[in-house]
Amino acid sequence: MRKSAAALLSALCLLAGFAGTASATPASARSYFYSVPSLPWGKVVDRCIGGAECGGTENRLYFTLDRPAYLSQLEVRANDDVAQRHNAVLRVYVDGEPAGQQDVKQAGSTLTYPLYRFGGQVVLESVSTNGGTDETQVGWVRLR
Repeated sequence: MRKSAAALLSALCLLAGFAGTASATPASARSYFYSVPSLPWGKVVDRCIGGAECGGTENRLYFTLDRPAYLSQLEVRANDDVAQRHNAVLRVYVDGEPAGQQDVKQAGSTLTYPLYRFGGQVVLESVSTNGGTDETQVGWVRLR
């Protein structure tokens, strides 16, 4: 059942205009790593990060480009409808440097981060507005 669901998800990604391929490899604290072969690139990731329900603050999404490139924009479809609290902030880092943060709506929205820099790795991290942890459900990611 999982294999057919994965095949269906891949087909939907192609139909929705998501280009390129990626592989996810779970690491410690349930972080996930994706390979970005070229830009523009998009991927349905459907991952929960941050907070107690999703593995804690060490649980991140990593997107590594095959070679560093100019990153103009990151779009993320995300929601904060995971646990009891709804105070999530989604932080973005490019090559380890902060590149932006935005509040995550409980009902979900598309978050757009202007990057305007060269980089080889983009990381998403979910934290709480009060400095603790909070969960974020990430649906898809698009890098340009």
